[in-house]
Amino acid sequence: MPLVKIKEKFQVTIPASIRKAADLDIGDFLEAEIRKDGILLIPKTISDRKGLLKKFRDAYSEPVSDKAFAGKSDETLMAIANKAVKETRTAKRSKNK
Repeated sequence: MPLVKIKEKFQVTIPASIRKAADLDIGDFLEAEIRKDGILLIPKTISDRKGLLKKFRDAYSEPVSDKAFAGKSDETLMAIANKAVKETRTAKRSKNK
């Protein structure tokens, strides 16, 4: 188990093996939780709401009839929405690098 040292201003460096396993990147957010046996850090995703809204507006800028969604399963519709969310997050990550 890697050892982590608390530095000035109470900063810690997450070891590379853990960063890679958790798919962490610079600018990512972690939720900190106190547990009986220590501190738990949980990766959290914060969406760029303005960017996400713009993507949805762009995708649906033209009037869409019910026919456009006819016959599509809930899973397909969710996949479309999740793809837009992922693209927004990816764009935000590359902008922060």
